[in-house]
Amino acid sequence: MTVKYDQLRPAPSDTDAASASQSVSQSSGLYVPPETPDDGGKGGGPGGGVFVPYEDDDIEALPIATATTPISSASTESIPLAPVVAVLGFEDKETRMTFIRRVYSILAVQMLVTGGICAFMILHLPTQQYVLTHAWPINTSAIISLVLIVALGCYKTVHPHNIILLALFTIVESVLVGTVTAAYCASGYTGVVLEAVFLTCAVFVGLTVFTFQSRIDFSFLGASLYMGLGVLLVWGLCAAIFGLYDGYYYALFGCVIFCGYILFDTWMLMEKLKPQEYVLAAVSLYLDIINLFLYMLRLLAEFNRH
Repeated sequence: MTVKYDQLRPAPSDTDAASASQSVSQSSGLYVPPETPDDGGKGGGPGGGVFVPYEDDDIEALPIATATTPISSASTESIPLAPVVAVLGFEDKETRMTFIRRVYSILAVQMLVTGGICAFMILHLPTQQYVLTHAWPINTSAIISLVLIVALGCYKTVHPHNIILLALFTIVESVLVGTVTAAYCASGYTGVVLEAVFLTCAVFVGLTVFTFQSRIDFSFLGASLYMGLGVLLVWGLCAAIFGLYDGYYYALFGCVIFCGYILFDTWMLMEKLKPQEYVLAAVSLYLDIINLFLYMLRLLAEFNRH
């Protein structure tokens, strides 16, 4: 594309350089520099440069840089600032969408692996009996899970270490969840397990869609969720040590906390996390879903018990 020329007039002198620069920055015209021995005669001539004014609608005729047409040093003088900002914003949006797709693809694989391991531990009776009569699988898995979480925090952006650690963490966490679900099924709560699966999926999808559509800034939830998680941990620890009843209300509180975490972590995924932190984002959402499922399972079991 080319700029439409209306008229030519002599370029401003050196004393008027500041005013000419201001005029160009205000998109009132283009200044063509004088010819130099290095430019092959593309300037305004040996006698000095020329100033090319244009109307507002002429901006549409200017060349605009895209992802496939990079900005060169020879063309930067004719590119207005606004289209460049728009192009950069579009590229940033594309990068963010690629990041989001990658995170949810990893999350889907994690959930498939977890679902497969849980189904095997429930349906394969010898495995079910073994994990329910031996404490070492669940205890070992819990310890390894904590170690892997710390390692993931250290290598969250280091490839391929982050992917390997993520795969190991998913398998270990799946064994933990599989042991819990196998215990519920062995106690006659198979229907409750299926209800918890469907409810967890429905809640996660609903909260995710709401977060994407609402565009609400959920950063205000951060401090409250951290405090709530601390209360939940202390509550559970005290109940385990002193033998306190922590059934219905404890499970309900846990469901509320991790529903909040789904909102918060989804917002972080959309607005704050860097593209290199896709493993961190996937692990955060994975843990939100797993914990919501476990507390939902406990809540439904309490309902059935009464």
